[in-house]
Amino acid sequence: MIPDSRWSRWIARAWPHLVEGRKLRVPRRLPHPTASGFRRTHLAEPVGQQKNWALALADGSRLHLHEFGDGRLTAHWDRIDPDAGLLRAVWHWLVESRSARLVLAATAASLLVPFLRS
Repeated sequence: MIPDSRWSRWIARAWPHLVEGRKLRVPRRLPHPTASGFRRTHLAEPVGQQKNWALALADGSRLHLHEFGDGRLTAHWDRIDPDAGLLRAVWHWLVESRSARLVLAATAASLLVPFLRS
């Protein structure tokens, strides 16, 4: 779905920052995501948000919004849309999430411990 034109303009202006990996505050003047083509998603790491919204993009990525209790929205770009299927969800988790980096680091450390003790 094509988002509301106000969202489209904001995304176009914000895009260079989003692809750099920045998390951006969404201006309150933009319509709520439900009225702008975003869908509710539950695939998100907790950062204090109460709801998550996603806008699937044609290239297989997505714009991901975190909605906080005070109505504030933040946006970031997910290179891989985890809502697009199980394999993409796993790949997104492995490549883009903090929790995967922690799990992989802990696993690597536990595998190295026996070698370091010898």
